[in-house]
Amino acid sequence: MKKIIQLIVGSALLLSGCTYATDTMSQPPEINWTVPESIEPNTEVEMLISLQSEEQKELKAVSLVLQKQGETETTAIPFEQDNAGRINIKTSFEKEGIYNLRAIIELGEQTIRPTRQIVVGEVVVPDEKKEESDHEGHSDHH
Repeated sequence: MKKIIQLIVGSALLLSGCTYATDTMSQPPEINWTVPESIEPNTEVEMLISLQSEEQKELKAVSLVLQKQGETETTAIPFEQDNAGRINIKTSFEKEGIYNLRAIIELGEQTIRPTRQIVVGEVVVPDEKKEESDHEGHSDHH
């Protein structure tokens, strides 16, 4: 998971056209997401985003946006930021599904755009290959 997040951050840096000097920052910030393992619809949840970086003091959250997969509508999510640079989120989700939480964060001269996928309720994704192999397995037992 950590490698995926680093890949997302790295891609965001490349796509943002950032001209941040590589000698001033040895590595991209590490993003820590604290999200409940189980989230039910219409229940308030608390989430936390924190970055580990040499420039922690210059961390400034600009916006957080939530989008349900398969839909085009996005919702701005209110948040608070504490003195240590942690971003605290309290929100609820109306429906079951998979959501993308996108943050835009300024870190010194750099802007990063991490995204976290959040599962709300019980989302079952049909596995067509498994169903096919089950049917094939039954036909072999004649």
